[in-house]
Amino acid sequence: ENIGEDIDSTIEFQDMRVEQLKKVMELISPDEKMILLLKYQDNLSIKELAEALDIGESAVKMRLKRAKEKLVQKYTNYTKDGKSI
Repeated sequence: ENIGEDIDSTIEFQDMRVEQLKKVMELISPDEKMILLLKYQDNLSIKELAEALDIGESAVKMRLKRAKEKLVQKYTNYTKDGKSI
């Protein structure tokens, strides 16, 4: 009976999460933001990132790992009270 409402609320919830993520992306450094966007938005491989940034593949992996950790931490803090800590 209320299937349409469930779908709409799910989409609204996803949109809210996307908006929060966009705000949190602004809270990390430009370098961290760049590497995350190149990897997950532009779908560059580790090898392509290493070539583009002129660094080793292991350095790319470490930078991605650290950037993801920082993003998750800030997102978690942001969602607790609507503001970042």
